[in-house]
Amino acid sequence: MCYLRAALKLVILAGLSAARQTAADAIDWSAMLTPGSVNYSGDGTYYGQQGGQEDAASCGFGADFANSLGAEWTTGVQTFVAMNDPQYNNSVSCGQCLMYRGTGAGAGGLPIPSTWQMGMATNLCPECLFGSIDLDKEGDGRWKIEWYPVPCNVGSGNFSYYFGGQPGPSWFMFGISNTRYPVADVKVQNPNGAFYSLTRGVNNMWSADGGPYNPPLIIQVTSVLGDTVTDAIQSFSGGNGLAQFPAPLTASAPAPASVPVYITASGDPIIEVGGRRLLHA
Repeated sequence: MCYLRAALKLVILAGLSAARQTAADAIDWSAMLTPGSVNYSGDGTYYGQQGGQEDAASCGFGADFANSLGAEWTTGVQTFVAMNDPQYNNSVSCGQCLMYRGTGAGAGGLPIPSTWQMGMATNLCPECLFGSIDLDKEGDGRWKIEWYPVPCNVGSGNFSYYFGGQPGPSWFMFGISNTRYPVADVKVQNPNGAFYSLTRGVNNMWSADGGPYNPPLIIQVTSVLGDTVTDAIQSFSGGNGLAQFPAPLTASAPAPASVPVYITASGDPIIEVGGRRLLHA
């Protein structure tokens, strides 16, 4: 019901990533630091589970592209979901893990259970209203739900990178998966050493031109919580990186006075302090 399969695949492969004009973030990202502190409500719909339907989903995490739906970040995920258009927010919510449950009211043959279940936003539901999600599972009907955002269970896993089109020194487009939190911004290091922000598309891809760029590509990736890490993409074939967004410090953990920001010759990831939290080094 909510899949933009053929059209989105053409957009990705052609390298077209026209961004939408969006207002401020439609999800309170800081709520992930205290899960359950902010709940969203709306309709939960089932679009019926079919083999391979996640392959060409809007966020690009399926087998047709990133092939990352079996990676660490989906640990505990029971359902892939399509996010409503306002909270999809030009793909900002792609990779958002969430807890959802039915609240009772609705119509159809199979109500959404009232017990909390874990989902992950991997797709866009263009006709869904704010607060609503579309579920990749068997069933039917429209049921009232509530949900709240949570970090994904990445364990010891790092970012994974995947390229689209025909990347090269003068142009490339790539996506990032296996992230603890959704990605807000990506910068790439120019040949002159300066960093500049890449352009995000509705297909959850980041594109750059100019250059010339030659791997390893040194990038800075910022989460929706404001945490920034530096990583290196070793080749235009993508693959696993060395960085991951840090978990928040526990109350008993010592707070570092400062965290140096630099880039090693080998491209090892360096964590710099982001806006809202102290980070593990």
